[in-house]
Amino acid sequence: MLAILWRVILHRFIFSVFFKIILIPVTLYATAKDLKRLPFGLDSIAGCEEDCWNGNGEDPSNPRQGWIPGKQGIWHEDRSVNKPAGVQGWWPDYLGLDWNELSWIKKWWLGYKWCAFRNLCWNLRLRKWFSTNIHYDNIEILEYNSDYYNYKVVWKDLNGNKYFMRRKKFLGMTFEWGWEYYDYIHNKSDPRYGRIRKHGYTKEYKYKIYSIPSFRKR
Repeated sequence: MLAILWRVILHRFIFSVFFKIILIPVTLYATAKDLKRLPFGLDSIAGCEEDCWNGNGEDPSNPRQGWIPGKQGIWHEDRSVNKPAGVQGWWPDYLGLDWNELSWIKKWWLGYKWCAFRNLCWNLRLRKWFSTNIHYDNIEILEYNSDYYNYKVVWKDLNGNKYFMRRKKFLGMTFEWGWEYYDYIHNKSDPRYGRIRKHGYTKEYKYKIYSIPSFRKR
């Protein structure tokens, strides 16, 4: 229990407060300099290798800019002359915006929201001292309820430590809390279930093997 509790406290009550404050000047600086990673050594914890610290998919370790502005949700990576590749990341596409048309202050604000609120300390999952491994061979599902608005999954790792993820609807809003979990890890009806077992945690799934504490509005 203590092995889990100290990480929850560190993430939700210490890092959550500290980084929401310190990331204001840090992200202002990173936006002004057009940096692909957060400066001053903070990217290893507060950055986001999957989608870049600002959500625009420009992290050097995992370039992920395949969305076309104006065609929300369409991933395109054809680099032929007649079909130009997508030029922005997941976050501006999700918001229905063209990143290149945004003002400097708008880019900063969206980048700050991405790394200080939506994906707080995302890169902590890459630190073995903090994250937990949820590879399907390393966990045992103890309890599972697939109802979207009353979702609950409880599992234990190879050391017998128990983790959970819950999702419920309150006052018209849906919230998730606990530890990050991806339903397709064991849901056989999801096509990703077979894909991961056949090809492994590769491409866009390579980060889904890790879990960290989470509290978010869906």
